[in-house]
Order: sequence, then structure tokens, then C-alpha cells
Amino acid sequence: VSDRERLERELQESEARFRQIVQTTPDVIWRADASGRFTFVADGAVDLFGWTAEEIVGKHFGSLTVDESMPEAIANWEQLAREPDVTQHVNYILRRRDGSTFRSEIAAIGLTEILAPNDLRRFPRRRRDDLVQRQPQLHEL
Repeated sequence: VSDRERLERELQESEARFRQIVQTTPDVIWRADASGRFTFVADGAVDLFGWTAEEIVGKHFGSLTVDESMPEAIANWEQLAREPDVTQHVNYILRRRDGSTFRSEIAAIGLTEILAPNDLRRFPRRRRDDLVQRQPQLHEL
């Protein structure tokens, strides 16, 4: 077995372990693009929100955030764009599929993607969108 084959196998095993942890944790693990649209949501979202992960992916975080929490959510999102390496611990009121709401504590960090071409890891710079002007468009779920 060559070093390359061994490394590929170890990477596949590591990815499988990570995937199992992400999909079985009671917390909702998510990832969003620079504009605030979900690109990944762990399966635990269905228990918390009532929507499947597939139904949430592609939607903006504002679709799950009640109006009274939106100004703070937008301000915090913009802060993530300015300070992507700072972990935020915030509380918002979120909306379930059935219309009920709940207070949620969210830990967020501005890292949106890690690329590893040829084992060179780099962190892309995050674009900053003017979410405040787009707020009426966000409630589409």
C-alpha cells in the first residue's frame, strides 16, 4: 500500500467519523455562504425546526429568524464579515415550520469554507452584503 493510498484511506475514515458526529449531535450544525444562505444543515434541524435539512438549504437565515431578532442578527452577520475569526455567542428568537417560536443560543464563527487543493489549505475572504436593504426579501421559507 502506497503512502498516497494510506493517506486517502485515513482521510476517508476521518471524514466518515466527522460526518457521523455532525449528523448525530443534538445540536444543529450549519454552514452558510457569505450572503447568509444555508449551504449545509445537519439532520437535527428537522427535530428543532420541523423542516428537513434539504428544505432549509438555500434559504437565508432570516427565514428562520423572527422580525424582532433580525436587526441584531444582521448586525452580528456583518460583524462576522469584519471579524471572521471571532466566535460569537448570541441569542435570537427563531421560527419553526408550524409558526411557533423559541429562543435559541447560537455559536457562530465566520469561517465559511476550507479548500484543500493539493493539500494546501486556504481560507477564502468573506464578501460582505448589505443585508439591511434586502431584509424584506429574506422571509421566504
